[in-house]
Amino acid sequence: MKTILRLVIASCFICIATAQADKKREDKQVGGETEIKTVIEVETKLGSNACMANLEIEYYQKDSTAHVETVLNNDNCAASAGTYVIQVRYEDAAGEHQSKDFEESWERDDAEPIVVTKDYFVGHDIDVLRVRSRKLSCTCATDETAVSD
Repeated sequence: MKTILRLVIASCFICIATAQADKKREDKQVGGETEIKTVIEVETKLGSNACMANLEIEYYQKDSTAHVETVLNNDNCAASAGTYVIQVRYEDAAGEHQSKDFEESWERDDAEPIVVTKDYFVGHDIDVLRVRSRKLSCTCATDETAVSD
């Protein structure tokens, strides 16, 4: 897989590319500024069992918890496993913004989405501000019939 990165930078900025790649550069005067266009082709290699999962989140506050429904999809491979973090950002009784992270793991042996509904205890007298996922990892099983550790 090749990724092409295009940068347009005014003369007051310095463009530094530290990648082992083919570089093409084109300078062009535009008014009193110099426009620099740089094309960098970088070859990216994913591991043979790497995959690209995505996670959809719906949530609402339920007393002192964040009620969260997640739907994990992975169109890359059926048998797969991984981890993710649910981060709940909230305002406490003193008006301070804080967050709590909850680590989760997932595993599947077919191509169906994984749906998880869970209540995450945050604390008393809080207002949930936002829930998001972080650090989603995904690994395809080497044997498509089963997921192993």
